[in-house]
Amino acid sequence: MKATEKAYIAGLIEGEGYIGLKEEKKHYYGQPLIKLYNTNKSMVEYVKAIFNCGSIYQTNTNCKLLNAKPVYSWQTTNVNDTLKVILAIKPYIRFKKEQTKIVLRYCRLTIRYKFQQKQKWRIKLLKRIKELNKKGKE
Repeated sequence: MKATEKAYIAGLIEGEGYIGLKEEKKHYYGQPLIKLYNTNKSMVEYVKAIFNCGSIYQTNTNCKLLNAKPVYSWQTTNVNDTLKVILAIKPYIRFKKEQTKIVLRYCRLTIRYKFQQKQKWRIKLLKRIKELNKKGKE
């Protein structure tokens, strides 16, 4: 993959995506993931093809708005894929640096500890990523 492609995808994810942890409330652990949303399906298909991982979903299937375009999302679906993407785009991330560092750390620790779920570091990183990705006014 070319550096320009990595930089382009990093910009797409920063502007139209999400870098974080999906909280699994039942077990209180998170799944690291990266998402990209767009109404242009070929764009999310391009990202999937470049990284050769992840899944594509149509996310607004219940939308009642007239003339609403379908929204597609690409997302990583496991720790190893998330790690692969993070390592590729990390040098080009400007605005979601802290989220990137947290997810990178989470992936590495998850792999190191063989996916053990009851680790204190998981809870600490989950809380921090929730603060960073909080919606609404500060």
